[in-house]
Amino acid sequence: MKNKKGVSAVIATVLIILITIAAVTIIWAAIIPMIKGLIETGTTCLDVMKEVELGDRTCLAGSTTVKIQVVRGSKEFDWADVQVRVENDEGDSVSYYLIKDGDETIEGLPGRNEAKTFELEITDFPGGLEGGAVAIAPVITVGGKEENCGITSTKRLIDCPD
Repeated sequence: MKNKKGVSAVIATVLIILITIAAVTIIWAAIIPMIKGLIETGTTCLDVMKEVELGDRTCLAGSTTVKIQVVRGSKEFDWADVQVRVENDEGDSVSYYLIKDGDETIEGLPGRNEAKTFELEITDFPGGLEGGAVAIAPVITVGGKEENCGITSTKRLIDCPD
């Protein structure tokens, strides 16, 4: 008879358990930081979306000039910019950033419990902006990374009062 040596059932079970624990540890170490970052970003964005909106002074100051009043609530957050989407009456839209896309230096974004009005010259629509709309989406910094939180407010463009 040949002498066959093999791994006993107890040792095989212990090895399978150790390999499973090692695999779970490696996966856990890789996935948890990613999930933690997503949860932090999502929570912060939810707070910000309730805090930033278009003010009543958002209007059309000419056929190509849009005044955008950004109103900020009382919560503390670190925001980097505001994305503005302007749409004409035919549904065509164009997107700008208040700070990054500015040809000239625009004063900072509103502080806590503050509102600021910005003017944008929109020349992308030959027919003008009559009957169009404007929407804003705050861009915040979370964990050293900029995140666009999505549209918080939309308004139809009406002529500015004189």
